[in-house]
Amino acid sequence: MNKQKAVVAGAFVTGMVLVLAVLVTLKIWPDEHECPKRAGELVVLGGKDVSVGRELQSLIEGWPGVGGTGGDAVKARLRELPGTADLQHSQASATAQGGGCGVDVYLLDTPWIPQFAKAGWLHPLAEGTFEELKEHELIKPLVAGNLRRSGYYDGRLWAVPLHVDVPLLYYRKDLLEKYGGAQGRLSLGSWEEVWKGAERVLAGETGETLKAGYAAQLADYEGFTVNVLELTWAHGDADGDGAVPGGAALQALRSRLQALTGERPLIDPRSFSWHEDDATEAFRNGETVFLRNWPTAYPRLVQGLSGGAKEFGEKYGVVALPPSGEDGVRGVLGGQSLAVAANSPYRKEALELIRYLTGAQAQRSLFRCGGFAPGRAQIYYESGEDCAAHGSGAKSENVVRGLPAQYMPTLLEAIKGARPRPSSPYYTHYSRVFRALLRCGLQTPPSPDCGEGDEDWEETLAKALEGR
Repeated sequence: MNKQKAVVAGAFVTGMVLVLAVLVTLKIWPDEHECPKRAGELVVLGGKDVSVGRELQSLIEGWPGVGGTGGDAVKARLRELPGTADLQHSQASATAQGGGCGVDVYLLDTPWIPQFAKAGWLHPLAEGTFEELKEHELIKPLVAGNLRRSGYYDGRLWAVPLHVDVPLLYYRKDLLEKYGGAQGRLSLGSWEEVWKGAERVLAGETGETLKAGYAAQLADYEGFTVNVLELTWAHGDADGDGAVPGGAALQALRSRLQALTGERPLIDPRSFSWHEDDATEAFRNGETVFLRNWPTAYPRLVQGLSGGAKEFGEKYGVVALPPSGEDGVRGVLGGQSLAVAANSPYRKEALELIRYLTGAQAQRSLFRCGGFAPGRAQIYYESGEDCAAHGSGAKSENVVRGLPAQYMPTLLEAIKGARPRPSSPYYTHYSRVFRALLRCGLQTPPSPDCGEGDEDWEETLAKALEGR
């Protein structure tokens, strides 16, 4: 077995070990009987609730229910899975493979939908061509573009977006203005302008706090796949489906990772150990000029400022990622979607819960109170700032009060320009192989364990998308 095959085999074994560990720990094995009804309770299975103030859990558990009144109504609760996205996927798929009893609604990361659909773990919400379904009640209210297709696979609608993750570029407005890089004088409309802006600030700032230009998330988890796809698209690989980075784009990215201004790198090498919160913390501490992160970083940055949103607008700015390629791709489309479990005894009630959570009031609350970017288009055109209380009735804080005027158009622009990750039932295998190959391949110098060249990587990644 050569080193290239050893890397891929290692990625496969790692994935199998995660699944087996979950099976043993949770004692989840296939059952032949149908799932019994539980006394008046719907269970939503998803990852950790990271909305501000646990607004998502409050909405789920504050759902008025169906099928009765008061204590007779079928209610809902959130069952959270611990760990990283990779471990959450292993636990969710193990639960589904074991029959899915005890789960009525899955809260799935968008790229997991084809796998769960193909395996028969989901109940379809509608059937037909996408053209036939684009006016469907669950699709039509969504922001136009790829988001509307995110829950559609193989002729059926399987899931509906609950909230959207799209990358945004946060930047030190004060420093770019100080060194001639204010928007308007030095636009951030292209990646080259972003790197030039970082170089100007790194060359001008003499203090020890600032350490690098750009904070990414390149630790060994799903964030690495997302960030590297975006960076290879930015370096000339955005045309086509963008699923398999070519050699030229990888070499350009490798050169960018090596590029220094004095002793300060353009892309912070600590990114190779960073998740989202780590990168946000470094940016908030003044250690980088730019931060690539999701919309949920905004309330966290605001909460760290004594002056709140007003101070944010003086110190920071935020734009969509610059466009890449002929189609103007602005990063990876992410987020989580709601799907009905195939074996749920409460499928009709589960659909009602999904309608509720993707309806206008719940989407409004998830945004204003929880900081999640909504999938429903109308929320982006509303001017109100009220934040209702849910669940326990505790007063909710409006986490997006005083948003910069350009923030909502920026979010819309980012969502409309985002591209989904490769649509494949084998996406999680592809992502593990992607990380196993390219994390070492982007090291300086390249690791000998990464195969014999970029063409080898392309072939291996193409096979991984087919489950090989």
